Amino acid sequence: MILPILVLLLAAGSPSPPGPGERDRDEVRLKDGRVLRGRVVYEDEGEILLRVGSREQSIPVRQVDSLRSVARSLGQWVERHRALPKGDRAAAAGLARWCGAEGLEAESRLEWLGVLALAPGDAEANEALGHRRAPGGGWLLPYKTGWWPLERLEKVRAEWNDAWELETEHYLVRTNLGWKTALDAALDMEFFLHDFFRAFSRELRLREVEEPMKVDLHRDPSSFPEIGSNRPSYFDPSENRVLLRATGGVHPDLLYHEATHQVLFTTAARARSGTGAVPDWLSEGLAEYVAAGVSGEPGRLSFTTGARAGHHFREHARAEKPYDLSRVLQFEAADFLASSKSPLKYAQVYTLVHFCLHGEEGKFRDRFLAFVAGAYRGQGSATDFKKAIGEREEAFERAWHAYARAGAAK
Repeated sequence: MILPILVLLLAAGSPSPPGPGERDRDEVRLKDGRVLRGRVVYEDEGEILLRVGSREQSIPVRQVDSLRSVARSLGQWVERHRALPKGDRAAAAGLARWCGAEGLEAESRLEWLGVLALAPGDAEANEALGHRRAPGGGWLLPYKTGWWPLERLEKVRAEWNDAWELETEHYLVRTNLGWKTALDAALDMEFFLHDFFRAFSRELRLREVEEPMKVDLHRDPSSFPEIGSNRPSYFDPSENRVLLRATGGVHPDLLYHEATHQVLFTTAARARSGTGAVPDWLSEGLAEYVAAGVSGEPGRLSFTTGARAGHHFREHARAEKPYDLSRVLQFEAADFLASSKSPLKYAQVYTLVHFCLHGEEGKFRDRFLAFVAGAYRGQGSATDFKKAIGEREEAFERAWHAYARAGAAK
């Protein structure tokens, strides 16, 4: 769930601009011989958007001879990591070196940590991570002003004030869980973003995320900031931070649910080009849609479209008086915090999103995603939704409820 929009509007600040070194990581070579450097923030079959400083330049693909970008390298890294044979030290080390050569320094460190998960005494991995050899053998890791063995450091990191912090290209993951669990979570956040962009970036013209998104994973309730109703996870837009109480481990569906809120907020309301905000009903519906599509094991999670959350279909189908379309399109964050019919509210925003994407053989998919893209431009009202769908409201509503009943029977 996402904290109420009032908090978002009062506390959300402008993202910090990237440093000078970030602005020239990508390179576009044109057919006329010119070489342009900056940050590729969007790419499709016909256009490349290159940001240089605060200016975006549109480059037709037909004019491009070659392109080297962080986004492309990250996509290759995700596929290579998912294809790694389990327990293959040589393959993992090879991928770590490849990341370094591609300029993916954070991902290179993650891969070297993966090598240490296989062999804590691996010399190449420890040296690549900047660890020191201990006088009596073994390796020492930096901690504050000293150097500690991993076994001792793990005990310290179990306290929230000394929690692990793992950086990826797009995320800063903080956790007092074990370091291997922390590593898996950091990997899975990048995998989530890759899969989300693969599913929706073209239709929504999602810009590359340029500010670190924060994720806090608490191993026990003592350090977890509760917000009421004993909720195990939430997204705080005032800090652009996902918070999850990971007692007993990280639950992928909760993690990806909140990560969806975060990426929608970051790419719509907080991005430099953002002028709109995704309405709360849609954010919750998409978050549940993504959570239902999570599969795989920690450190190799993936999200695929089209999965069905049977419990939501059943909840919607058995309601004697489900909410009508107009009411659902007015749901705000506070409606989901309220205990009254909360399961039905989540169920209906989920089935509505699922129906719009997959109902009637995908009839509404393009119209629905056009509405979502419009919300990014400040056109996310109920009226905007109905106009984008372009159907008689009564007929659309009947078809949606019927879709939920049919889904409950499968």
